Amino acid sequence: MNERALQFWVGVMVLATGLIAAILILLLGNMPTIFQKTYTLHLAFTDAPNVTENTPVRRSGVMIGRIKKVDLLPSGMVDVTAGIHQGQCVPENIRCRILTGSLLGDAEIEFYLPPGEPPSKTFLADGETIKHCETPVNPLAAVGNLEEGMSKAINSVSMASESLDRTLGKIDKMLDTNQQHIDSIIARTDETLKLVQNTADFTHDLMSDPKFRENLKGEFAQLPETLRSARDAVGQMSTTMKNMDHTMSLIDKNLTNVNRLTQPLGESGERIAANIDDSVRRLNQLMVELETFGRRINNPEGTLGRLTQDDEIYERLNRTIRNVEEISYRLKPIVNDARIISDKLARHPGSILRDAVRPGAGTKGLPPADWDPSRCATQPSTWTR
Repeated sequence: MNERALQFWVGVMVLATGLIAAILILLLGNMPTIFQKTYTLHLAFTDAPNVTENTPVRRSGVMIGRIKKVDLLPSGMVDVTAGIHQGQCVPENIRCRILTGSLLGDAEIEFYLPPGEPPSKTFLADGETIKHCETPVNPLAAVGNLEEGMSKAINSVSMASESLDRTLGKIDKMLDTNQQHIDSIIARTDETLKLVQNTADFTHDLMSDPKFRENLKGEFAQLPETLRSARDAVGQMSTTMKNMDHTMSLIDKNLTNVNRLTQPLGESGERIAANIDDSVRRLNQLMVELETFGRRINNPEGTLGRLTQDDEIYERLNRTIRNVEEISYRLKPIVNDARIISDKLARHPGSILRDAVRPGAGTKGLPPADWDPSRCATQPSTWTR
C-alpha cells in the first residue's frame, strides 16, 4: 500500500471517529438539552446523595427533565435546581424523592403523587419550590444504626443476666435463711389438704343420704316459685323506684321553685334587712309617741285629761258643737237664696231694674197662706218657687 492510500484511510478513520464521538455526545451527554426548552423548579432536600448535574428527573418512569445545579444552603438544606421540559406540567401537590437504581450509585429524581390523591388542577410555575421531598435511607447508615442497636441489645441482655444472677443468689440465700419457715408452711399446707379431704368426705356422706337428697330435691322443686316471687318482688321494687324517681323529680322541681323564690330574696337581702330595720325603728318611735300621748291623756292637769275627766268642760264643748251645727243649719237657706239670686242675675240682669220700678214676688214667689215665719229660725225652708 502506497503512502497516499495510507493517508486516505487514516483520514477516513479520523473522520469516522469524530462522527462517532459527536453522536455519542449528543446521545449520552448534555447536548440534547441545548435544543430542548425548559423551565426551572427548585427541590428542597435535607440530603441529596449522588445527585449531580444532568441527573435525570422522571415521572411515572418517563424522563421530564434533568438537574441543572446542586447548592448547599447555609441552613444545611440542599437546593436542587431542576430543568423541566417545556410542556411537562407539574401539579402543585406533586412530591419528589431520590432513587438509587444501580450498584454504581447512580441516582435519579422521581416525581410522584400520594396513593389515591388526584393531581391538582393548578400547576407549578417557573421558579417555584417543591417542599415535599424525601431523602432515601443510606444502607450503610442503616447497618450502622442496626449495629448500634444490636450492641445496646447485647448490653441489655448482659445486664439482665447479671440482674437475674443476683436475684437467684438472693432467692438461694432467702431459702437457706427461712428453711424452717418453709417447712412450717409445707406442714400447714398438708394439714389444710387433710381438712379439705375431710370436708369432701363429709360432703360425699351427706349427699349419699337418701333423705337429704329428697329434701334437696324438694327445695329445688320450690326454687322456680321462689324465683318467681323474687321476680315479682323485683318488679314491685322497680315500680317503687319509678315512683321514688317521680317523687324525687317533684322534689327537685319544688327545690328549683324554692330556689327561684329565695334567689331574689337573697339578692335583695341587704335592702330587705334595711327596710325591716327602718320599719322597726319607726314602730319603736310610734310606740314611744303613743306612750307619750297616753300619758298626756291620763294626766288630769292636761287639756285632753281635763276633757276626758271634767264633765263641765265636756258639756261646754258639746253645747258649742250644737250651736255651730244650728248656725250652719240656719245659714244653709241664706246660701241657697244667694245662689238663686246670683243665678237669676246671671240669667236676667234687667230684672233688678224692673223690680226696682215695679216690685214683684221675688225669685221664690209668694209664700203660702199657712206659712209661719218663725219656722225659719229652727229649720230650713222647704218652700221653693
